[in-house]
Amino acid sequence: MFNFNNINKNLSNNDINILYHFGIDTSMNLKEIFNNITHVIFTRSKGGARELTHSLFQTVYNIDQNILCLPLFKTERFHLYKVNSIIVVSYGYGAPSMLICLNEIFKLLFYINMLNAKIIMLGDCNSIDLPLGTVIVNNKFLNNRFEEKMDFIECGNNYTYSTILNSQLMVELIDFSNSYKDSKVEIGALLSTFDFFEEQGRLDGFLCPDYSQDQINDFFKLVKNQNIKCFDTVSLEFAAFCNHINLNACVINYVVNNHKHDVHHDQEDYNNLISKNAMFKFVTKYIESTLGSKK
Repeated sequence: MFNFNNINKNLSNNDINILYHFGIDTSMNLKEIFNNITHVIFTRSKGGARELTHSLFQTVYNIDQNILCLPLFKTERFHLYKVNSIIVVSYGYGAPSMLICLNEIFKLLFYINMLNAKIIMLGDCNSIDLPLGTVIVNNKFLNNRFEEKMDFIECGNNYTYSTILNSQLMVELIDFSNSYKDSKVEIGALLSTFDFFEEQGRLDGFLCPDYSQDQINDFFKLVKNQNIKCFDTVSLEFAAFCNHINLNACVINYVVNNHKHDVHHDQEDYNNLISKNAMFKFVTKYIESTLGSKK
């Protein structure tokens, strides 16, 4: 049940509210533009949002994949697309960008009375040893102390938010993954860190690490013992935000790096991996199964 008690009461006043990074404000007829939203899908990159939009048009609505899909409104920071009842939006890189996007998108959903939409976050992740291209439905979100919580400093005071997502959507996606035949889908926890290098036990950052290879090996043993499938830098904040208002939300990740092969060092490898994105196909098939094909 959605928790309205944790929504800012100031949103209900009559002042015009500007969703600055999307170029949207409440003087517009938002309910007519964004009518009947059933799903909101967050993707890390602008290119990913465009590719997923193409996939949804082709698979669910049988519209040619080669049509030109253009983002709506302002595009400097985020790209937002609307595919009938589905919003697809890019959230950028890192927690600050994610939290800006979450705040403005959920203000939009509040103003159009669509807070019951299903919320799916799609991300790129790093793994210890899962093959590149593996799709993961995450069922637990841990901080760098292996806790299901996020600490946040607000006006100089520390607050703690739970990152537990007990959503029906997560259950649905895990059930769907069990019958999905196109590729193997992993189920497991995610460790969310503040950076890509030291907190994930890497040795290829600019600064000399304060840990040894033996310490990395011990850390990886702890990770595996807790069924942690991957690392990222945004899902902890996403889970805490969604938990705080009890959203029907889920996180799906796509392995683009592991400690044996880092495709960020090879742009062609990275582009090929993204172009064959099994995560987009998995999500598109799930959406098709819930909405029914419009072919």
